[in-house]
Amino acid sequence: MRRLLGAVAVIGLTLGVPQGAAMAQQAASTCDRQCLAGMLDVYMKALIADKPEQAPLVYGFRQTENAVVKALGDGLWKDATGIGEVDRRYYDPVTGNASWFGVLQLGSEKTVSAVRLRVQEGRITEAEWHITRASDLGISPQDNDAMFDIDKFIARQPPTGKMNPSGRQLTRDELIAVTETYFDGITAHDAAPILAHPGCTRFENGLEVTGRPQTQSKPHEGHEGKGDCRSGQGNFNVVFVSGRRYPVVDVEAQAVLAIATFIREPGHIKRRNHLMEYFYMDDGKIRDVYTAFIYPENTLPVPNWPPYEGNFPLAGGIAQPAAQPAAQGAQ
Repeated sequence: MRRLLGAVAVIGLTLGVPQGAAMAQQAASTCDRQCLAGMLDVYMKALIADKPEQAPLVYGFRQTENAVVKALGDGLWKDATGIGEVDRRYYDPVTGNASWFGVLQLGSEKTVSAVRLRVQEGRITEAEWHITRASDLGISPQDNDAMFDIDKFIARQPPTGKMNPSGRQLTRDELIAVTETYFDGITAHDAAPILAHPGCTRFENGLEVTGRPQTQSKPHEGHEGKGDCRSGQGNFNVVFVSGRRYPVVDVEAQAVLAIATFIREPGHIKRRNHLMEYFYMDDGKIRDVYTAFIYPENTLPVPNWPPYEGNFPLAGGIAQPAAQPAAQGAQ
């Protein structure tokens, strides 16, 4: 080991790089939890102050807002004025991503918003935003009211840390696997595979869609006569959950940020659902699900990030959509 360290030092000196500088360069290529927290904080302050120069942004920094690319200084750089009553932050040193989720103030308007921030070699390279407003599009032209409840979001905020520190703590891979069961249940139209606690909650842009009287008789769905986060899996008119990504797996918080798109049945009138979804684990199972999502227009490529740049509606001629009963939640 000493010979190896000595060889590294000799190489550093031979290349004309002082040992201290070489170590600093190596440290700059990684970003631990504390580093990610600092980067996210600096970025959020710079965004709200409309001063991009105050954040360590890489040359060619890329930011999207609801899947639309924004030039540096445009969009939220001009519109964001503060952080509201909800402020949650998550970190994943393995991927170099951090995430903020909460109430973003746009002047006098309060939004339920989320961002994925990527750090590489000491610079912020990417920011992927979902901003949801009371004026957003609804699920279809016939039901065009937005899924949105800022007051409930503030009153029923996401957890601040581990729900059950004495319960089973999942590894990174286990956290992803449990999250996958949720999307698999939606795709299979069957709640049985979902690893979630009975009575688990789901909030869509702040609006709680669980706890309603349960009208279905399927096993494994609902709890004590009321719907929960497992309910109505066959009623969302979803063919598959496309472009699943898990950029932030916060093992310390036992929370997962998933980004995905719900693709509807061919020719179905409902719009796609593009979402940033936070899963909170309690003793090895899903306890709460909080989502910031949009219903994008059919021509908008989502998420507009590789490797799944565009997830478009399925053509109506592929198959005839099946009739479905009313959904437990809009999804």
